[in-house]
Amino acid sequence: MLSQPMAPQRVTADELTVAFGHLLDGQAEALTECKFWTLVSAGNGGSAAGLSVCMAVQSLCNSLSITADDLFFKWESYTFQQQRLASSEGGGHHGIRPEAEHVVRFRQFIHRELEKQALIQGAAPTAAIPDRRTKVRGARGPLAGKPAGERRTYDSTNLDTLIFSLASPKTPQHRRRPGEVASTAVPSHLRTPSGKGRADFTPGSPSAPSPQSRRFTERTNRGSRVDVFNGHLTAPTVVSLTDLPPVIITVTPGDDVRPFRYMYQRTNARAEVLDQAIEWIAESLRTAHGIEVFAHPGQTSQAPVQVVGRICSESEAKLNDQSVVLEASRATGAGCRIRLTFDQLPSFALFPGQILGLEGVNTAGHSFTVTRVLPLPPLPFLKACPAAVRAHQTPRQDAPLVVYAAAGPFTLDDNLEFETLAAFFDVVQHDKPDAVILQGPFIDHHHPLVLDGDVDLTLEELFQMYVANHFRRLHRASPRTRILLVPSPRDLLHPFVTFPQPPFAFPNDGPVDLPPNVVCLSNPAHFQLNEVNFTVTNVDVLFQLGAEEIARQPARGDRLGRLAKHILDQRHLYPLVPPSAGEVNLQYPLHEHLRLPYAPDVLLTSSQLAHFAKEVDQVLCLNPGFLTKKQVAGSFAQLTIFPLPAATLDSGLLPAGVCDRTRVEIRRV
Repeated sequence: MLSQPMAPQRVTADELTVAFGHLLDGQAEALTECKFWTLVSAGNGGSAAGLSVCMAVQSLCNSLSITADDLFFKWESYTFQQQRLASSEGGGHHGIRPEAEHVVRFRQFIHRELEKQALIQGAAPTAAIPDRRTKVRGARGPLAGKPAGERRTYDSTNLDTLIFSLASPKTPQHRRRPGEVASTAVPSHLRTPSGKGRADFTPGSPSAPSPQSRRFTERTNRGSRVDVFNGHLTAPTVVSLTDLPPVIITVTPGDDVRPFRYMYQRTNARAEVLDQAIEWIAESLRTAHGIEVFAHPGQTSQAPVQVVGRICSESEAKLNDQSVVLEASRATGAGCRIRLTFDQLPSFALFPGQILGLEGVNTAGHSFTVTRVLPLPPLPFLKACPAAVRAHQTPRQDAPLVVYAAAGPFTLDDNLEFETLAAFFDVVQHDKPDAVILQGPFIDHHHPLVLDGDVDLTLEELFQMYVANHFRRLHRASPRTRILLVPSPRDLLHPFVTFPQPPFAFPNDGPVDLPPNVVCLSNPAHFQLNEVNFTVTNVDVLFQLGAEEIARQPARGDRLGRLAKHILDQRHLYPLVPPSAGEVNLQYPLHEHLRLPYAPDVLLTSSQLAHFAKEVDQVLCLNPGFLTKKQVAGSFAQLTIFPLPAATLDSGLLPAGVCDRTRVEIRRV
């Protein structure tokens, strides 16, 4: 029977310094507690990581009730074993330092030693080490953290939590959900995909990769180009981008969404918003077609008249050409609804919520026969000031602006290892672009393991360990690269499940530590990168429009381009009314954030539909696809925006003309 451990004796960093000092720099006698983790950080990529290693080594001493010298003896035994393994494989393993990677393996080494000791003394291994096959799942709900001043003591029964926190630079404390009992389970990368342990599993042994992970690792199409837009433009070399100044990000005041009260929408306020949308489109049609006043669609007329209103369905079923009705505004038709017939219209493309100007007759008073659809004028572009454009282009020596765009989910269906995100950041770290636009969900509430509650870390710890650490790694490799985060209504880490959404807001003293090159944006996001205007919307509006649209020989045969044109024509980032059931919690009081008063240079909207890059009304419409498609790797987009020529800048105020000078590559991750 194992003897009960004595009360933990606290080991200071100074004592560890004396024991491990010659492995650090040979000046152990002159080191202080602060200098200890500073020296450790030199081999761990930064002071924050070094501090976490120092804290982990201290916790090992205190949890095992041993001195720093005793721990050093165990460390020597571990390094001797590693050197033997390395020499047998033909490699070298000299001068092992207490870095994060080796501290994790060191802990596993101690676990195995404890098991051996327990077996020798005739006790079951579980007397000292918890059964790894036992999985305690807590109820889903808000996460509650520990008080800031509370300290955690680690012993042989909860060393898992200690080591898993090593991967986070801040070593966040494990927080438990309300009503959840303490769990001794390990994270997904140390167990089988089903969450059930293997009978032959031993602590410290590497777990076999899941079938999906194995297929992802063995993929042969990584980095391949699947689509190119403006292929005649030449992509720049990586070397030419490394010494450029950082890109300037500008968010127009009023375009960003602030936190708000939701689940409090009054019916009359929603009706007012829908009515104003009809009047807004009607004003554009009046100006474009010289119409003095729109007729009442419900009144009989023998001569052709012009009417305006919203397309609705006469029944609860999906829209079809026999159930289309036009809903007028209160100003033009007292809110009446009239049935539409399209016998004299050779082609059309309609969806519920679409606002149209129509020409036709209502001879009997019960239906309106459409003879022509009044085309909506294209959205105007913002004019670029030549002086402002020169201010951006001159320091860059006319180098192109390179932007990478990727959309979640970022991990395969059978684990939460985020392999696809790691592979994407390997590419980004090599290419060092000016900006990276990441669209959530980062932790998807549709993920099978999340739905099953099969997650051992808090959401913040999971985000810090598998997502934010890539941001910090990129910041060290390329400080000039900006990372822009756009949330998704499917993000578990975001408190707002609405559309629009405010930006991510991580508290300064929380477990999520973002580097200074990360910018959190709202959803949708309207911003400028230098002189280029971007609009990013992160709901699958294209798929939902495609599911509701009906078309007869449409003028634009390209379906994906036609769906994108619906967004630009309607001047709205979610023109579907009513919203798709169960997909979008639309906030009508914030409709102004969804309007498009001007055309963006780049419209970025992620969708499960096929990836594409198309020119629609001189707007570059882009769907990079999802980075992960359930069980396989997906795609991302690389935009190379070339500068305006000097002759164009001399012509005064000018549109940016981004679509003609942008090369887009959609690549496999």
